Amino acid sequence: HLESSRLAEIAEVHGTRPKAASLRICTDAAEHAPKEAVGVISVSLQVGVETEAKASDTKGPEAKKRKVENVTPSGKRKVRVASLLLKYAGVSDADSLARRKAPANRTQVAAERLLMQTLEELRRPKPDEHKDLAVRFAAKCEALSDCKSATNKPHADLGWVFEGQFGKEFDAVAFDLEVGGLSDIFTTPRGVHILYRLA
Repeated sequence: HLESSRLAEIAEVHGTRPKAASLRICTDAAEHAPKEAVGVISVSLQVGVETEAKASDTKGPEAKKRKVENVTPSGKRKVRVASLLLKYAGVSDADSLARRKAPANRTQVAAERLLMQTLEELRRPKPDEHKDLAVRFAAKCEALSDCKSATNKPHADLGWVFEGQFGKEFDAVAFDLEVGGLSDIFTTPRGVHILYRLA
């Protein structure tokens, strides 16, 4: 049983990231009652958020700039993202973008917990850390990510990613993120990820 004040803290940190919030709630609850089964059902609703359709109806230079930057001449959407990837035992080694193999003893749950902790650290920077989220995310990628993109300077990013380039799971997250936004934890055939959208 978690206190409502702790649940409020978790909601504040994880906002619209239901997987990370659920993982934190389960982790905390399991620590309080280690011999009991723990489960969480979470829902994330964004009420009052402007939809993409409404944004595209906006007139003026900003709307045109937004359309040009995010769509190729062939009509494919594109985003610029940095990806913090954690591979785990059982994930295919056939990955041309892998920086290193998955640690033999890392499970998917352990990888997800590490990403949850990383999201929490990114949301609550220490006084000696850089204030810019993009800089902090790049540093986390360089230290933790199993993707080669972590070595790309200065943003540790994948560059421009085109729709369909990394699969439907990746697209569903990358193209839904706001510029400057952090994603929830998600899984692809490569491993578990969190993304930061640069453009």
